[in-house]
Amino acid sequence: ILQSVSSDDERLQLLQMKGRGDGTVLHYAAYNSATEIVQVILESVSEEMRYTLLSMEDNIKRTPIHIACMSGNSEVLEMMMRLITVEMRYKLLQLPAELVGYTPLHLSALLGRTQCISVIADTVSSQQLIHLLRITDSKRRTPLQLAAEYNKQAAVELLQEYQTKALIDVALQQTEQSGSYII
Repeated sequence: ILQSVSSDDERLQLLQMKGRGDGTVLHYAAYNSATEIVQVILESVSEEMRYTLLSMEDNIKRTPIHIACMSGNSEVLEMMMRLITVEMRYKLLQLPAELVGYTPLHLSALLGRTQCISVIADTVSSQQLIHLLRITDSKRRTPLQLAAEYNKQAAVELLQEYQTKALIDVALQQTEQSGSYII
């Protein structure tokens, strides 16, 4: 169907249509681990349109990225991250969902989706990861605090590991930039 539509605007219009759960085809593909469908859709539109499609929200403000994290579909999440720019990735990973304000990293932590945590951490810079780890939900909980509260031990350990590594990376970068080393 996408190949038969000739203009980007028509393609975008078709892909923005929402179904009965108020989600787009990308929401459903993310939920159902349909990696190939996600790839076909995102590769059939321009980079700008990819961001538009991936930032579309369902009826409770979840993007397809939120859905992939919720469902634990790390392959779909990785496909989405790979097909957008670093700047787009970072913007999308900061978006809060629902009234509680969960980012994709919050949802991954809450549900113990360690593979999704790894995909997120591996596709952003250390500086960006530190920021994502510090974002709080409506109850002022970070992803790490949420994982601890819901007893997701593997997620807690992984988040702590990524946080430590990111803090060390940023400190080393700052040391290299300033030219002074502590021995």
